Amino acid sequence: MIALALPALTTLTSCGGMSNRNDEPIHPLTIEVKNNLTMPTQITVYILSEGGFRQVLGDVGPSDTRTFAFTPRSYSETYRLVAQIPLSRPFRSQPFTIGSEMTGWIQWTMIPNIIGFWDREEDTMVVQDSSAHDSTASTPAPAPADTSKK
Repeated sequence: MIALALPALTTLTSCGGMSNRNDEPIHPLTIEVKNNLTMPTQITVYILSEGGFRQVLGDVGPSDTRTFAFTPRSYSETYRLVAQIPLSRPFRSQPFTIGSEMTGWIQWTMIPNIIGFWDREEDTMVVQDSSAHDSTASTPAPAPADTSKK
Protein backbone atom coordinates (compact mmCIF):
# COMPACT_ATOMS: atom_id res chain seq x y z
CA MET A 1 0.00 0.00 0.00
CA ILE A 2 2.83 2.44 0.85
CA ALA A 3 4.58 1.50 -2.39
CA LEU A 4 1.51 2.71 -4.37
CA ALA A 5 1.12 5.96 -2.40
CA LEU A 6 4.75 7.05 -2.82
CA PRO A 7 4.67 7.32 -6.68
CA ALA A 8 1.36 9.21 -6.50
CA LEU A 9 2.84 11.68 -3.99
CA THR A 10 5.94 12.15 -6.15
CA THR A 11 3.76 12.83 -9.21
CA LEU A 12 1.69 15.42 -7.34
CA THR A 13 4.71 17.32 -6.06
CA SER A 14 6.43 17.34 -9.44
CA CYS A 15 3.27 18.61 -11.19
CA GLY A 16 2.94 21.38 -8.62
CA GLY A 17 6.40 22.63 -9.51
CA MET A 18 5.53 22.77 -13.22
CA SER A 19 2.50 25.03 -12.80
CA ASN A 20 4.72 28.13 -12.73
CA ARG A 21 7.27 27.25 -15.41
CA ASN A 22 7.81 30.81 -16.60
CA ASP A 23 9.74 32.67 -13.91
CA GLU A 24 10.81 35.51 -16.21
CA PRO A 25 9.36 38.93 -15.38
CA ILE A 26 6.65 40.23 -17.67
CA HIS A 27 8.04 43.00 -19.89
CA PRO A 28 6.16 45.82 -21.63
CA LEU A 29 5.20 45.42 -25.29
CA THR A 30 4.73 47.92 -28.09
CA ILE A 31 1.28 47.95 -29.65
CA GLU A 32 1.00 49.69 -33.01
CA VAL A 33 -2.46 50.64 -34.29
CA LYS A 34 -3.02 51.54 -37.95
CA ASN A 35 -6.25 53.51 -38.25
CA ASN A 36 -7.00 52.88 -41.91
CA LEU A 37 -10.79 52.84 -41.65
CA THR A 38 -12.53 53.61 -44.94
CA MET A 39 -14.40 56.51 -43.32
CA PRO A 40 -11.53 58.49 -41.74
CA THR A 41 -12.31 59.20 -38.10
CA GLN A 42 -10.45 59.52 -34.80
CA ILE A 43 -10.65 56.47 -32.54
CA THR A 44 -9.89 55.68 -28.91
CA VAL A 45 -8.15 52.32 -28.47
CA TYR A 46 -8.57 50.01 -25.47
CA ILE A 47 -7.18 46.60 -24.67
CA LEU A 48 -9.50 44.09 -22.97
CA SER A 49 -8.79 40.72 -21.38
CA GLU A 50 -11.24 37.87 -21.14
CA GLY A 51 -11.03 38.28 -17.36
CA GLY A 52 -12.60 41.75 -17.59
CA PHE A 53 -9.41 43.85 -17.40
CA ARG A 54 -9.69 47.03 -19.53
CA GLN A 55 -6.99 49.62 -20.20
CA VAL A 56 -7.11 52.74 -22.37
CA LEU A 57 -4.15 52.86 -24.76
CA GLY A 58 -4.92 56.23 -26.37
CA ASP A 59 -6.28 58.03 -29.41
CA VAL A 60 -5.36 57.48 -33.05
CA GLY A 61 -6.21 60.15 -35.61
CA PRO A 62 -7.85 59.49 -38.97
CA SER A 63 -5.52 57.68 -41.40
CA ASP A 64 -2.80 57.71 -38.73
CA THR A 65 -0.59 55.11 -37.03
CA ARG A 66 0.32 55.32 -33.33
CA THR A 67 2.33 53.16 -30.95
CA PHE A 68 1.53 52.50 -27.31
CA ALA A 69 3.32 50.73 -24.46
CA PHE A 70 1.40 47.94 -22.72
CA THR A 71 2.46 45.53 -19.99
CA PRO A 72 0.37 42.35 -20.11
CA ARG A 73 -0.84 40.73 -16.92
CA SER A 74 0.00 37.31 -18.34
CA TYR A 75 1.45 35.89 -21.56
CA SER A 76 -1.24 33.20 -21.64
CA GLU A 77 -4.28 35.44 -21.14
CA THR A 78 -6.54 36.17 -24.12
CA TYR A 79 -6.76 39.84 -25.14
CA ARG A 80 -8.71 41.87 -27.67
CA LEU A 81 -8.10 45.40 -28.98
CA VAL A 82 -11.16 47.64 -29.24
CA ALA A 83 -11.47 50.93 -31.13
CA GLN A 84 -14.23 53.22 -29.90
CA ILE A 85 -15.57 55.14 -32.87
CA PRO A 86 -17.68 58.25 -32.13
CA LEU A 87 -21.42 57.66 -32.70
CA SER A 88 -20.80 54.08 -33.79
CA ARG A 89 -20.40 50.59 -32.40
CA PRO A 90 -16.92 49.59 -31.20
CA PHE A 91 -14.59 47.97 -33.73
CA ARG A 92 -13.05 44.82 -32.22
CA SER A 93 -9.93 42.89 -33.16
CA GLN A 94 -9.78 39.14 -33.24
CA PRO A 95 -8.93 37.65 -29.82
CA PHE A 96 -5.23 36.91 -29.39
CA THR A 97 -2.77 35.51 -26.87
CA ILE A 98 0.72 36.98 -26.53
CA GLY A 99 2.09 33.53 -25.84
CA SER A 100 5.75 34.22 -25.08
CA GLU A 101 8.10 36.58 -23.30
CA MET A 102 9.87 36.92 -26.66
CA THR A 103 6.93 38.85 -28.17
CA GLY A 104 7.83 42.53 -28.24
CA TRP A 105 5.70 44.18 -30.92
CA ILE A 106 2.00 43.75 -31.76
CA GLN A 107 0.54 45.46 -34.82
CA TRP A 108 -3.20 45.93 -35.43
CA THR A 109 -4.17 46.90 -38.95
CA MET A 110 -7.84 47.78 -38.64
CA ILE A 111 -8.75 47.03 -42.25
CA PRO A 112 -8.67 43.99 -42.88
CA ASN A 113 -8.60 43.49 -39.05
CA ILE A 114 -5.27 41.65 -38.78
CA ILE A 115 -3.08 41.25 -35.67
CA GLY A 116 0.65 40.70 -36.31
CA PHE A 117 3.34 39.70 -33.81
CA TRP A 118 7.09 40.30 -33.82
CA ASP A 119 9.69 39.00 -31.40
CA ARG A 120 11.67 41.45 -29.32
CA GLU A 121 15.41 41.69 -29.51
CA GLU A 122 17.32 41.21 -26.29
CA ASP A 123 18.80 44.72 -26.23
CA THR A 124 15.78 46.77 -27.34
CA MET A 125 13.43 48.91 -25.32
CA VAL A 126 9.70 49.45 -25.78
CA VAL A 127 8.80 52.35 -28.03
CA GLN A 128 6.92 54.99 -26.09
CA ASP A 129 3.85 56.83 -27.34
CA SER A 130 4.76 58.21 -30.77
CA SER A 131 2.87 61.47 -30.16
CA ALA A 132 5.04 62.44 -27.19
CA HIS A 133 7.51 65.23 -27.95
CA ASP A 134 9.96 64.81 -25.10
CA SER A 135 13.52 65.79 -25.92
CA THR A 136 14.82 63.38 -23.26
CA ALA A 137 13.05 60.37 -24.74
CA SER A 138 15.13 57.65 -26.32
CA THR A 139 15.11 57.15 -30.07
CA PRO A 140 12.18 54.92 -31.02
CA ALA A 141 12.93 51.45 -32.30
CA PRO A 142 12.27 50.95 -36.00
CA ALA A 143 8.95 49.45 -37.03
CA PRO A 144 8.93 45.77 -37.96
CA ALA A 145 10.00 45.08 -41.51
CA ASP A 146 7.24 44.37 -44.01
CA THR A 147 7.54 40.65 -44.74
CA SER A 148 4.67 40.44 -47.25
CA LYS A 149 5.52 39.18 -50.73
CA LYS A 150 4.62 41.53 -53.59
